[in-house]
Amino acid sequence: MAARDRNTLTQNFVAQSPAMIEVMRCVDLYSRARTPLLLVGATGTGKTTLAELIHACSGRTGPFSPHTAGEFDRSLEQSQIFGHERGAFTGAVDRHVGVLEEAGDGTLLLDDSIICVGRPKLCCCVCSTAACFGVSTRVVTYRSGVE
Repeated sequence: MAARDRNTLTQNFVAQSPAMIEVMRCVDLYSRARTPLLLVGATGTGKTTLAELIHACSGRTGPFSPHTAGEFDRSLEQSQIFGHERGAFTGAVDRHVGVLEEAGDGTLLLDDSIICVGRPKLCCCVCSTAACFGVSTRVVTYRSGVE
């Protein structure tokens, strides 16, 4: 996406405070990054909206795919996130595409309560999978509270 197009998207937001003007500057900067992002803020502060804006400004051709903790069964979440091959474990009768692969060339937004709280290894694995296995999905996690 051309810089002019990114600027048009961010200019549609009304920002008068210095803090919000800085946020819009960061949207432009981070939309060009190819690394995972972590958005932190209290409930209702617009983290999902911000992630969607970053995706829209990024020029990625795949979908914006947001997911929350309620969508995943704790005992199956690794398979739901990463997918699995037929026969990978008892009961895996078919190949299952996980949300990471499903997002394709887009942006995968994960509520960090899905993977990061109490499970840093899984969080690290999700964030590095895109880089290590050639999946071009950008992973964005967010925290609903500020510590």
